Amino acid sequence: MVAYPLNHARMRAAFSILSLTVIICACSTNRLAGRIPPDAPEVVFTDCRREHNPGFSEHEQTLVGAARRYLERSEHQAIDAYYRVRHTFDGNEVIVMYVSSYDDGAQPVFGTYCTVLLREDGSLIRIFRGRG
Repeated sequence: MVAYPLNHARMRAAFSILSLTVIICACSTNRLAGRIPPDAPEVVFTDCRREHNPGFSEHEQTLVGAARRYLERSEHQAIDAYYRVRHTFDGNEVIVMYVSSYDDGAQPVFGTYCTVLLREDGSLIRIFRGRG
């Protein structure tokens, strides 16, 4: 019965690592929310909006949320961005404009961008990376 303490120790180590991962993820999400100035605009360039802006239909908000989740999973971090949705023959394009920082007037300064092409149900077709 020597294997029991060894397996128990491995389970405790795995649980500790999992707990630490959850704490780190929670802290990184809070850092992003604290970084966005409260007076940052909801809409820029007349048609690029925040994810939950009422200018998006419910379906468009679902597409934007799906695109954001795909990008956050691939980049392993929360993103700060503005979005635009275009319905095309190939699918739904979600254009993602990444915010790199904010100026003194809380205006976003954009870095890179990408386009996430999604099917009608929100499943991923392809991500097109841009240059910034």
